Amino acid sequence: MSSRKANARIHRRDNRDLRKLIDAGLFRRICFTGSTCFPLPAALAERKDDIPCLHITSCANFCRKTGKRIKGFTDDALETLVNYEWPAMSANSRT
Repeated sequence: MSSRKANARIHRRDNRDLRKLIDAGLFRRICFTGSTCFPLPAALAERKDDIPCLHITSCANFCRKTGKRIKGFTDDALETLVNYEWPAMSANSRT
């Protein structure tokens, strides 16, 4: 068996404190060393001002995928989206 040199990137998303997991022996320090940790944005329920911008992107993606032409949501529909109690990390969902 021969060895090969490889360059790999591992993306990991977790809401747990990796330093605490390392201290508890539940996560390997070598996997953490050299990694970049950055906070994820707040849940959509905490960023209601972002919803109008996100709906524009969502509509554009839908139109591109389906070939349909949609101008956007009605004011009532947008108000419903803004007032909805979004679960955590809803903004990361893709349709």
